[in-house]
Amino acid sequence: AGNSTITVAVPSGWTSTTANPRTITSPPSQTANFGLRPPAPVCSGGLTANPTTVIPGQTSALNAVNCTSPTGDPIVYSWPAPDYGATTNVNSPNTTWTSPNPFWQQVQAHPSVSVCNQGGGLCNSYGATITITPRFSVSGSVFVDDNKDRLLGTGENNYTAGITISPNPGGVTSSPL
Repeated sequence: AGNSTITVAVPSGWTSTTANPRTITSPPSQTANFGLRPPAPVCSGGLTANPTTVIPGQTSALNAVNCTSPTGDPIVYSWPAPDYGATTNVNSPNTTWTSPNPFWQQVQAHPSVSVCNQGGGLCNSYGATITITPRFSVSGSVFVDDNKDRLLGTGENNYTAGITISPNPGGVTSSPL
């Protein structure tokens, strides 16, 4: 029995999960175990969204592009809940994101995917940005039409200018009341 210092050569991209080097007291036939974690899969094309601008209720196709595992292991895809909208959490590089409906202001949604080696290990995450544009833009001011004649009359309040309701690209149009 005696002290031995054993060092394992960690392959490029891999990480050691145990002390390296290790000093052990052992008889010459004892085994020293080391833990190694493989590198995470990589998606060279990142995460794409098509289209990147939608109106409430529309969908966008999400694709994790050119994903490979440096070890050749099968890849597991996980789609966490985004800040706005919803995705179908499927073990696939492709899924569909659905915009919330209705929506009253322009915001950006940030869907993402986690890409891992099957059986665990390190993961990489990729994100995309999708802009949700409301169906209408409203500008101007209004008045209270107390007598319901659609005209500004004496004594009706809060009138300062006209109001404009404009459809946004891809939105729906409206007709006068």
